[in-house]
Amino acid sequence: MTVLRLIHIVAGGFWAGAGILMGFFVAPTARSIGPAAGPFMQALLKRRVSMVLITSGLITVGAGLWLWAIRQPTMSRWQDWALAAGALAAIVAVTIGITLQRPTAHKVMDLGQQIASAGAPPTPDQGAEMGRLQGKLALYGSTLAYLFAIALAGMALGGS
Repeated sequence: MTVLRLIHIVAGGFWAGAGILMGFFVAPTARSIGPAAGPFMQALLKRRVSMVLITSGLITVGAGLWLWAIRQPTMSRWQDWALAAGALAAIVAVTIGITLQRPTAHKVMDLGQQIASAGAPPTPDQGAEMGRLQGKLALYGSTLAYLFAIALAGMALGGS
């Protein structure tokens, strides 16, 4: 159980920390810079950030569910409820990451490559589409950052 808890905490700390950094700082900064941030975001996405975050999220949630099954909380203590709230936030976060954020990130990457291969500034339609997709990514990122904060608080309060 100690090794499982270590895996859960290390993967969760990485996942939440990276997600909070992306959601509260990197994505809003890139969005405020505008099209000039395109090459940076393209390079970041090429490093498979979304895949690394999803993998760490799945490891975190999987290990957490396994720990839950071993511990079998009775929900008779407030700490159990805190742990449940954190677990729910993590499950929702990994679901949003897989079903919404990752496909949108791939669309951004594909559109960025299309614009770059044209060798010219983006067309008005491409610029509008990139702005729309970046807005969605920013919304998902900030939502995930809040969910990570809830998950971390739940784990910290309920982990005793």
